[in-house]
Formats: sequence, C-alpha cells, structure tokens
Amino acid sequence: FPSYNLAVTVRKEVLDNNPEIEEILRPISVYLSEPIMIRLNYLVDAGGYEPDEVAEGFLKGLGLID
Repeated sequence: FPSYNLAVTVRKEVLDNNPEIEEILRPISVYLSEPIMIRLNYLVDAGGYEPDEVAEGFLKGLGLID
C-alpha cells in the first residue's frame, strides 16, 4: 500500500472567503490517520462502495454530520 501523508489543503482564497472552514475541517484531520485512510480506500476499491458513501459513513460515525 502507498504511504499516506495526510494533510487538509484549502486554497487561501477559499479560506479567506469562508473562515469557518478551518474549524469544520479540524476534526477531520485529527481522526483521519493512515490506517483509517487505508481502510476507507479498501471499502471503495475492494468493497464495492462509492467514495461518497464511504466518506459519509466515516463522517457520520464520528458524529461530524447527521
């Protein structure tokens, strides 16, 4: 498996226009580790799930979205 050097990236222009994004994205960067990323990719690549389904399940599981 490839190594995942995880980092949340947002263009300065987007952050300047939407400063609330920083607080919204912070919890994701805390919980999204390399083992978790490998598992999420596995669910898409081998599990037959769509990326949006996997992302939604991950975020709901953390209580970050309803």
